Amino acid sequence: AGDVRIASLRWRRWGSAGAVGRGEMRLRECQPTCAAGRSRTARVTVTLSGVRECRGRRYFERAEVRAASGPQPASYVRAPC
Repeated sequence: AGDVRIASLRWRRWGSAGAVGRGEMRLRECQPTCAAGRSRTARVTVTLSGVRECRGRRYFERAEVRAASGPQPASYVRAPC
């Protein structure tokens, strides 16, 4: 895989227990190279969970991105502190 981004994300639920949204994943495949690779899109569901607090600010410590089709992307959350 190469460059991945999620666009047009709309949150269906957002609260202290977590959040769920849907959007479109845009993936640039780097085979044989990123310049020569193809792009594809897939509908995705993003689920955030595990509320934590750091320096008085709350954030979700876990993120899961599930694609409706094709390979599943890896996901991670960078903690704010």
